Amino acid sequence: MKQSILAARALSPPRAGRAQGEGALPLGSDEFETAMGVINTIRIQPFISGKVLDPQRRHWSYGPYCNDRYPNEVRNLPPLFVEEHEAMFAELVE
Repeated sequence: MKQSILAARALSPPRAGRAQGEGALPLGSDEFETAMGVINTIRIQPFISGKVLDPQRRHWSYGPYCNDRYPNEVRNLPPLFVEEHEAMFAELVE
């Protein structure tokens, strides 16, 4: 039960009236993509429990956490949205 409460807090945005350093950090789109890729590989329970139960890593943003704890998984993530990326920048390449 305690782990699920901590996991919910880790993924929730900061509440009004709380300083940025308190509670969850904002999650950028690149970090979200990486975190979801790692979670897809290792599953959510070890990912979240490793983040929220480690006294040091619980204060890290998700990008550094993924890169530090799961470097092989991050390295082997397939690129997402390749077609969309190519379509967005196709005019710049021509």
